[in-house]
Amino acid sequence: MYFSSSSPVAAFGGPEAQFLGLITLNHRIMQELVPGLWQFDELRPRVNTYLWAGKDGLTLVDAGFPGNGLVMLAAMKEAGFKVSDVSRIVITHGDLDHIGGLSELYHALRVPIYCHQDEAPLLENPKSRVFQHSLLQYVVDPLIHGMMRTGRYHCSGVLPTDSVVDQDMIGGELLVVHTPGHTPGHIALLQAESGILFSGDACLVRWGRIWGPASFFTPDILGAHLSILKLAREYADRIEIIASGHSRPQLSGAGRILRLYAQELYL
Repeated sequence: MYFSSSSPVAAFGGPEAQFLGLITLNHRIMQELVPGLWQFDELRPRVNTYLWAGKDGLTLVDAGFPGNGLVMLAAMKEAGFKVSDVSRIVITHGDLDHIGGLSELYHALRVPIYCHQDEAPLLENPKSRVFQHSLLQYVVDPLIHGMMRTGRYHCSGVLPTDSVVDQDMIGGELLVVHTPGHTPGHIALLQAESGILFSGDACLVRWGRIWGPASFFTPDILGAHLSILKLAREYADRIEIIASGHSRPQLSGAGRILRLYAQELYL
């Protein structure tokens, strides 16, 4: 479908409206998983990004692939959200599938961008990402960096406005948990009142079990598993939901699954 002049997309004006006019949105644009937690359903290639409707405005968690930022903006408008109510964007880590749409979001919203202080250089220069500390890095790194330079996966760097560290609070309710391994400055966000953990690529739940990030794209795999252990030991009692960057969000019993992961490590 194409958007008419009365569409929310057209409200952007200029080149954004022209670009967004080519985007097809299916019936289910966003879905509310639990009160206040929304997932964007239209992102391709598949990656999870979220909107948290909190006490201090709307928070976007991650930005998907290049082009996904524009889809997220269109989806918010179609779902009845005002982009003027967006207070901030939080980036869990600086991979292509999590920051690709960041420049699009920032251009339209002009809101603060939060990331860990160790991740800021990666947001500024996405091609500085190291995927492997092995001989494979001489194949994997140039291949992915080449994808970022041109075409569909061109990824522009964005200067974050705010850096955070472990135990900082964002928007008065999102606790920053530093979870390095997949990247040095990877963070998870805990909304303790609702029991929601935005885990980024630190971990996900599949088939009732905790899975860590893909080793192929994780230069410090030991650190990544230690980060999951940190989440299990220190936060599992406060976690009911894991809103992960990939796979289906786990909407119940996530803390119990995290504890089982920790127990299995010490069997």
